Amino acid sequence: MLGLFLAIGFKNTALAQGSIFGKGAWGRVGVTNRGVYKIDVAAPNSMGLLPAGGVIATDKIRLFGSGGAMLPEAVGAKRLGSFTEHALMVFDGGDGILSGQDYFIFYAPGPHQWRYDSVGAKYSYTHHLYSDTAFYFINVDGSVSNTISGAAKRVDVGNAAHVNASAALRVNRFTDYWVYEKDNINLLSSGKLWLADRFSVAAGGTSARNYSIDIPDVVSTDSVRFDISLAARSIGVPPSFAVRLNNNLAQNILLPAVSGGFLDNYASYVHASFGALPSSGNLQLNIQFLPGTGGGSLSAEGFLDKIECAATRMLRMNSSGAGYGNVSNVGALFFRTAPQSLGTSGVAAFVIDAGGVANFANTTVLDVTDFTSPS
Repeated sequence: MLGLFLAIGFKNTALAQGSIFGKGAWGRVGVTNRGVYKIDVAAPNSMGLLPAGGVIATDKIRLFGSGGAMLPEAVGAKRLGSFTEHALMVFDGGDGILSGQDYFIFYAPGPHQWRYDSVGAKYSYTHHLYSDTAFYFINVDGSVSNTISGAAKRVDVGNAAHVNASAALRVNRFTDYWVYEKDNINLLSSGKLWLADRFSVAAGGTSARNYSIDIPDVVSTDSVRFDISLAARSIGVPPSFAVRLNNNLAQNILLPAVSGGFLDNYASYVHASFGALPSSGNLQLNIQFLPGTGGGSLSAEGFLDKIECAATRMLRMNSSGAGYGNVSNVGALFFRTAPQSLGTSGVAAFVIDAGGVANFANTTVLDVTDFTSPS
């Protein structure tokens, strides 16, 4: 089993650009979500990567990628180099050869990212606008060593400094995140704003939609925070949305009307935040579009851009493999923390409940703050 946690920031050690792909044989792996990925013997064979002699030496296996996140728009913003080597965990039975049931694993944050906002003291979701897949490149024939000095990167495990540290704070819960965002609708067939769902009271339209949010082991005494982004086109009549949580009205969200003029805004856009106590880990969110009254209201349309949800969860393994951000990794638990959660103690012990997971004693916990070099 794998338990992973993520804090803010990462070490930006990038590979100098050169001709690393100019020699040897390379295979490509695409990932669409954050997770721990397993590559077995069959994968490099199917990619045509079997070296001369038909044997893959595990000390020659190397993996490169860029993390997959959308590049920042600001020119001077910090960014990862195009090709950075990522550390692997190799399970070869100790013989140094990838064969039989052997495999190696790596952590990938995926193309869509959660970024920490130090001002608001929370994580916010950034959806990749241009790709739904992050790619990684594998080399197994050792040809990279002619361009890059040093041994292949491996995950640093068994760090006694972490295991034996004296902790003044014991942490048994964390803030989990869930998001719903789809690139379905572009109102003017222009620009980078894509919306998820359309609402309408006209014949054949859909005026209300339900969204199911499954957050296991939620702490019912802590409020769940919702951040919802909505848009509407209603000429002359202000529309609104009624948001219900488990059949209870949680928020009425009013949007301005638009004039319909050629040079005016085509639609209005708002962002609303609210909190509510959860009755269970299964949250049913209902969003209903209310076009208002008056001429032209029947032609009004509403749009959902995205829903972000933050809830306090117990730090407990879940055999169903549920995870935040609409991602499921069976037998894995992903959780984040930030410096503020440690207070002034500086050292915290994360206490993970087995949660009924078999072989919990064999669990590995990885710090993936630097996702290129988990430890």
